[in-house]
Amino acid sequence: MTRLTAGLLLAGLLSLLPASNASALERKDLVFTQWPKVVYPHAAKRMGQEGTVIVHVVISSSGVPASVSVWQSSGFPLLDKAAVDAVGAARYRPFPDDVDQLVATHLPIRFSLNPRADESDSKAGLFVQACREFNDEIDAHRTTNPGASMEHTVRFQRTLNEMQALLQGEPHLSATAGLQSREERRRNYAAAFPGIFANAVERCRQDPVMTYGNAIVAATQEAGFLETDEGADAALKELSGHRQASPAL
Repeated sequence: MTRLTAGLLLAGLLSLLPASNASALERKDLVFTQWPKVVYPHAAKRMGQEGTVIVHVVISSSGVPASVSVWQSSGFPLLDKAAVDAVGAARYRPFPDDVDQLVATHLPIRFSLNPRADESDSKAGLFVQACREFNDEIDAHRTTNPGASMEHTVRFQRTLNEMQALLQGEPHLSATAGLQSREERRRNYAAAFPGIFANAVERCRQDPVMTYGNAIVAATQEAGFLETDEGADAALKELSGHRQASPAL
């Protein structure tokens, strides 16, 4: 069955629900270990149904969704049910030991029959996307969510997860990052990533013809995680699936 295009625009802010021995949960602690595997219902495709479902999910400290519901409907029950089922089967990394609260957040699931949108759901599709399209996404997010940070979007989390996985490989690393354990590297990159992402946003604003992957890799290199141009080039090739980045002018 055709996979949906992942929603990238509206992921809501985290909120902590009352519990004993509560402590703050940092944004970087909310990470998927099993992404929502959403399938486009065949009947919905046949009827040409498209739209975005915003799903409200309450996550337990073990990383398992405790409850999942439709916060904003797509207008089509088939799409709403597919989104809820997928988010309910997803898993997050368990929270730190000192966090025993439930966490509530909103996830957008966008169903599109546009083949180009489906391509952007893959890792390669994400990183070869032209900055012009990324800029449009940022503008749409800011219009829909005045004052909300891009740190609370699915794109931010997807990019962080992909880059953390990439940096587990030794060939790409700077000398400093290479001396760190994998867990240290993961934590340090997560801590630095808001600044890296903001750097990439600015690069895309300045050069809308470059790709999103180029912007992220250049910002990561500037932050000291990739030391050489060769390492940055190798990282970009891996992220883009060795595809040539050639955004349309």
